[in-house]
This record gives sequence, C-alpha cells and structure tokens, in this order.
Amino acid sequence: MAPNGYSQLSALGYGFGGSAAPRTFKREDFLMSGGESIWSTVLLMVLAGAALYFLMIRPQQKRQKEQQSHMSALEPGARVMLISGIIATVKYLGDKQAVVEISPGVEMTVDKRAISSQPVADEFEYADDEAGADEPAELAVGEAEPVEPAAEPVEPVVVDLEPAADAADAPEPTWDNPAAPKN
Repeated sequence: MAPNGYSQLSALGYGFGGSAAPRTFKREDFLMSGGESIWSTVLLMVLAGAALYFLMIRPQQKRQKEQQSHMSALEPGARVMLISGIIATVKYLGDKQAVVEISPGVEMTVDKRAISSQPVADEFEYADDEAGADEPAELAVGEAEPVEPAAEPVEPVVVDLEPAADAADAPEPTWDNPAAPKN
C-alpha cells in the first residue's frame, strides 16, 4: 500500500503506486456513483430547461399577449398611463404611434409601446381644495389681509470704476488684433 493519500491517486492512474504503465479505463469508470449512467444528467438538464420555460418564458409570453389585447382595445378618449408615469387621454391612434393629451391643449405623440397596460383610475391623489395643517386657512368673503404701506422707492446709485476712454483713441478688438484692450 502506498503512503497516506497516494492509494486513491494511484487508483485513478496517476502512477504513485509504483506502476509506470498507464491505466486503462473500463465502462464502469464512466458510471456515476450508485450505478447511475449519464442519462440521469441528461434528465436533470431536461428538467432544468422545462423549469426555465414554465417559470420565465411562458409568463413573459402571457404578459405580451395581454399587452397586445390591451393595445387593440384602446380607443380615442381612453385614459392611459405611459411607462414614464404620465397619465394622459388618447386623442388619435395610429399603427405604431398615438397622440395623447396630457393636459388641456397639450398633446404629445408617443410610441404605442410606451402606453402601460396598468389600469388608470380617474381619481386624483392631490386636490387643491384641501388645506393642510401647515397652510393658513382661507379667508372668508369680505375679510382682507392687512397690507403694509409701500416704502418710498430708492433710486439706485451707479458707480463707474473705470475711467472714461475716448472711443476714437482705443483700437477696436478684431480677430487679427487680439491684443487690443477690451471693455
């Protein structure tokens, strides 16, 4: 028996057991532990491919069909959300593009793929008529806020820090005379 650990390497044909002849392999050497063959590996790969299909590819195809059916059901006047989060109303539909109105009088042309399939509720999250706790309450009709009297306007003082240069004496800077003084 070979020294500690060398018996296993010798069994694999590495020549540590004193044998100089190369080892020949038999069919049993290619079988996996427990007598399983290479077909179990193939079966595992097929199962992994099926799991990939049913967990990733099939749901994506399902979402794509839902998006196409949503696009075919669109008509002018429908409220939609763009993938950028803008909520708009469809004005005109083409084969690849749609014209949407994002506010009264403001129309935008977008690619139809930019229209999200997410449903849009016609409710607004923000309303101007609700006064928050940090905002002052609105004044009742007839009440007026006190107005401070306007102060007398002060005329600005202009100070010229550079002496006045005679326009006739100073050369005008041009592309061929960059050393001319600049104002």
